[in-house]
Order: sequence, then C-alpha cells, then structure tokens
Amino acid sequence: MPIPVKTDLAKLVNQLLDTVFVVDEAGHIVFASQSCKALLGYDQEELVGTAIQALMHPEDIERTLAAAQRVMDGKSHTDFENRYLHKNGQAVDLQWSARWASEEKLRIAVARDITGLKNAQRFRAALYMVTQAAHSADNLSALCQVITEVVTPLPWIEQLHILFFDKKSQRLYHPLGPASTDGPLRPGTALEKVLGQGIAIKARRHPNLPAQGQLRAGPSNWLAVPLLRSQEVLGAVVLEFSEKVSANAREQLQFLASQLAATLERKQADDHLRYLAHHDALTGLANRARFYEQLQKHLTQQQPLALLYLDLDDFKAINDNFGHHWGDQLLCEVACRLRQNAPADAVVARMGGDEFTLLVPGQYSNESLAVQLRCLKAAMALPFDIGGQPLRVSFSLGFALSPQQGVEPEQLMRQADGAMYRQKRQRQA
Repeated sequence: MPIPVKTDLAKLVNQLLDTVFVVDEAGHIVFASQSCKALLGYDQEELVGTAIQALMHPEDIERTLAAAQRVMDGKSHTDFENRYLHKNGQAVDLQWSARWASEEKLRIAVARDITGLKNAQRFRAALYMVTQAAHSADNLSALCQVITEVVTPLPWIEQLHILFFDKKSQRLYHPLGPASTDGPLRPGTALEKVLGQGIAIKARRHPNLPAQGQLRAGPSNWLAVPLLRSQEVLGAVVLEFSEKVSANAREQLQFLASQLAATLERKQADDHLRYLAHHDALTGLANRARFYEQLQKHLTQQQPLALLYLDLDDFKAINDNFGHHWGDQLLCEVACRLRQNAPADAVVARMGGDEFTLLVPGQYSNESLAVQLRCLKAAMALPFDIGGQPLRVSFSLGFALSPQQGVEPEQLMRQADGAMYRQKRQRQA
C-alpha cells in the first residue's frame, strides 16, 4: 500500500538524517525514508512490504511489540530504545519517537542511530566493572574470569585472550584454560615481538600468527598489548575484533587493552605482595604468620587436626662446616621434602631458623598418626645432596593432637614444641 503523502513531502522526509518508518496495523512497512540505507543497510524498495518484526533483534522483540501496541492505543513514545539488525547481521541501537495516525491506521516512527552512544556507555560500564573487580577479586584467575565475562559481550570484540608468559621456559599459559591450551611461544610470530620487545601491536591475522592455545586463525584483526611490571613482560592481553570496527572503536580497543593490562599488572603486584606477606622468602613455605592464621581458622571451625613441630639437629655445625650458602640450600631441600611427603591438604611452614611445622587436618589417634610419621621420617632420613656431597641430617619431631590435647593455638604449640625438645634431649643424652 503506497503511503498517503504528497510527493514533495516524501522528498522532504528523505532529506532527514533520522529514518522515518510508516507501518500499517498488521506490522508491515509501507514507507521508509532513504536514510534507512545508512541505518540498516537496506534500500527503500527492499523494506516496503516487509514485516518490521523481522528486523528486530530477537532479544528485544517482545518488549518492542508491547511498545508498538501502546502507541497504537494512543500513547506516543519519544525515547524508546531497542536494537535492530543491520543487513550485515550486526546489532544497531536505535532510539524511537512514534505516534499512531488513527484515521489512516498507520504507525509513524522516527528512528535515530544511537549505537555510538550506547557503545560508549557499555565501554565505560565495562571499565568500571573491571576496576571494581580488581579490588574485590580474590586472586588473579578470578579477576581474569570477571574481565572475560565483562569485556567479551562488547559489540566490537570477537574474542578476548589473556596470556601469561614464562620467560624461562618460553611457554604461554592461560589462567582460565585447561593445561592443554598452554604451549610454547612460536618464534618469528608477531606475538613473540609483543612479548620480546614489550610493545603493542595491531595487525591483521594471517597464517604466520600463532594459533596456539585459544588463539584461532581467521579473518579478524587483533590487538595485543603487553603485560608489564617494572619493564618485565609478564604476558599479553589480546583482543580480536571484526573488520567492520570503526576508527573510533579501534582507539577504544587500544585504550581498553591498555587498561586491562594495567589492571592485571596491579592485581599481579598485589598477589605477589600478598604472597610475600604469607610465605617464607627462602623456602617458599608458609611463614609463621600464615601458619598461625590457618591454625586459628581450623580450630575456630572445630576441625580435628595434628600439629607437628620439626627441628634439625646441630644445624649450626652444618653452617660452620659448609657455610651459610649451603646451609640455606639444605633448608630449601628440607622444605621441598616436607612438602612432597606431607598430605595434600597439610599446611607446611617454616617458623624461622631450622624449625618447621606441619598442620595436618583430620581425625588422628596416636596410632594413626604414627603411620604418617614413619613415612615422613623415612623420607627425611635419606641423604641430601649439599655441594655435591651426600649429607644425612638428624632431626627432632614432636606433635600434638586437637581436640585431645587442646583447642587453643598456644596450647597446641606448647604441647608439640615440648614433645620435640624432649626428643632432642633424649638424642643428646
């Protein structure tokens, strides 16, 4: 049905930057101004007779039809927002003004493209959520998960990859992916340049670029921004985006990737400081503060446990005979052996000097704990390689059980420490 307007008026309407649609009572387009080509990619002739519902974004159809019915009931709209689909398949954000011409039984609407505005709002919201997550996420993996969930839905991004790089092994790993996605950094690739030189690179994907891990070969563009800390390259944030991204969107991508990189770097630095606060710098075991924190947590939750206290015998003589360097190496070897032979859920700590503790959750009796101790003692009795020489080290070991011997940290520590010194005195007698 042709639109009942004069030819001169139709010419005038066609000069408008916004697009005018006229839709009949059944929902079919009877007129669309020429700007529909720039808005949705269709010529006027293609749209006339088309059901306007076919152009709507599937997720917005229900509320759009409800709004259309309100217009047909005589309630005009001036700021309704929804999404339509461009001829190329991309979503277009629109803002509508509409009214109902009751005599002609026609819905007359003016659509304005607000995609740029909505994308800017989504972009700001994504940055805000990433910033919030940087403060609230428990660890780096949790932050990476939030970043992926927040950034991936942005309309110009096809995929987001967060890659960490182990310089020593020259391998990439993904904090969220399975181990099978990890792999060596391929020499001669653009990603190697990003990680090797610490510079951002934006390029078209081609067969020479890596398809390792989650990175796929394809027609998209990609932007890689290095993760840096004190000039050391820790990895890269890689964004894949479509060919149709505007120049302004590309600038936003560059800024977004840089912000993600900076946020991840801060989180890594925070995690590193938190690690240093809870771990012994020499051995990497939990330190005294961390051990007491975990002990208090288990006791507060009324969890049964065994507390072991271990002290090397005559460690001063080892330092005197071999030197402090080899004494430190021995402490590291002892720490490694304790970790390897302790139950998986045990907390192994260095309390200071040559004193170590193990917190082993579980219900133990003296007899059941004795089985665990025999395995631990057998492992510790094997010689250590110190400076190329085999060295056997004796040690004293005491333990206490909770709740049998106490439910307070100080009480249990006194019990285990006392048992350890009684054994040491027996050795010296």
